[in-house]
Amino acid sequence: MCSLAVPTGRGGDGPADSWLGGRPRYLDGRERPPPTCGACAAPLPLVAQISAPVDGRARALHVFGCPPCAGDARAWCVRRTQAAAVDALSVEALSIEPAAATAAPAPAADAWTWDDDEDDDEADLEALLRSHEAGAAAPPAPRRPAPPPPPPEREPEPAAAGPVLPRVALDWVAEPEVAAVDSDDDGDDAGGDDAAMRRRLAAYLAEGDDAAALRAALDGGAPPGPAADGDGYEAAGADDRFARRLARCPDQVVRYAYGAAPLWPAADGPPAAPPCACGAPRDFELQLMPTLAYVLRHDALDVHTVLVCSCRASCDASDAEAAVVRAAPSLQDLS
Repeated sequence: MCSLAVPTGRGGDGPADSWLGGRPRYLDGRERPPPTCGACAAPLPLVAQISAPVDGRARALHVFGCPPCAGDARAWCVRRTQAAAVDALSVEALSIEPAAATAAPAPAADAWTWDDDEDDDEADLEALLRSHEAGAAAPPAPRRPAPPPPPPEREPEPAAAGPVLPRVALDWVAEPEVAAVDSDDDGDDAGGDDAAMRRRLAAYLAEGDDAAALRAALDGGAPPGPAADGDGYEAAGADDRFARRLARCPDQVVRYAYGAAPLWPAADGPPAAPPCACGAPRDFELQLMPTLAYVLRHDALDVHTVLVCSCRASCDASDAEAAVVRAAPSLQDLS
């Protein structure tokens, strides 16, 4: 099941909210300085914060990117933060037993209390009488010096704010189902929709292995390869499939499908993400779409897609996750 994030006028900055741009809200309450670009060393703005709870635990993925270097994988950084887990054992250890909580304290013994040891009581009584007759006052209890006041808590130094992109709230919708022939051919204006689809496909044309298949699709011919793919239309290469899935919901900026296969615009598939610092593998969780540049009004953020792969265990060993970047078609190495 794939969910799509689309721009909306609603939305806040709570743990269950998602947005583009703006400033990050770290769910563990610990502020961090902005990461820096591995290509140009500039501080990175937040590109997207996506709420992604797991097992009822609040969790968020914070995706940072450098617009001038967007086609370079080193220009992207992903952090994962989550609410602190509740330790059931520590809570149980701090609980008070009912018997201990309700038991009345034993009365404190004094010099006039009689007990079974009569000899000791008589000796104490005689000592008190002699002290009274001599007029000696009981020495005051020694007074302990007051402990010095604790030093004032030092205010934490604010983290550097870094650059900020325009904030755009996101809402989630289900990916529309594909129609029998084509996702756009569903109304009286099917011809106009088809022309729009052709323009979208043309935007992704590149002089690569898929060029012949893409041109065949645009010219109305039968592309080479399988007759149809799982979406019910003729396969014209990975880039064509990517464009058609994007055209089902042109407003989508994020695709979320934790543990599923990403929508990759190349036949060779995405490179594998490295394992987490804890040793667990990283699974695909979400991807940013090329509509990002238009929604954020930032032409430099021109990428084909950015995959975010996260620790399968959602561990607390590290907050760093992996980004896999596919540059825009005009930036691909076509040699």
